[in-house]
Amino acid sequence: MPRTADGVLRDMRSGNPTGGVRPPWITVPAAEYWTYFETGCGVVYDSKRPYSAARLRKLYGTYANYARRFAAATTEAVRAGVILPEDAPHLSPVAKPQDFERNRPTPFP
Repeated sequence: MPRTADGVLRDMRSGNPTGGVRPPWITVPAAEYWTYFETGCGVVYDSKRPYSAARLRKLYGTYANYARRFAAATTEAVRAGVILPEDAPHLSPVAKPQDFERNRPTPFP
């Protein structure tokens, strides 16, 4: 697995850091997340680069598949104590249906 110049170990498939707490948006990614050590912006997952529609389709096929996996990852995160049960209903998939159709990634809000 490749490391960045700042020593962050990254998964080659997702481009995201390995280890640590695995919230649903990291377990079922729709973007490459960068850490404070890489950007200097201030928080752990402070910057992200959305995946292209082609990459989303390659990973998940359809938005429906992605959304199901995100929901399952949310359930697992609650079970593991990563997400509070009362917070889980407020989580929604990072990517939206239109993100599976765009030729270029668009920034997430």
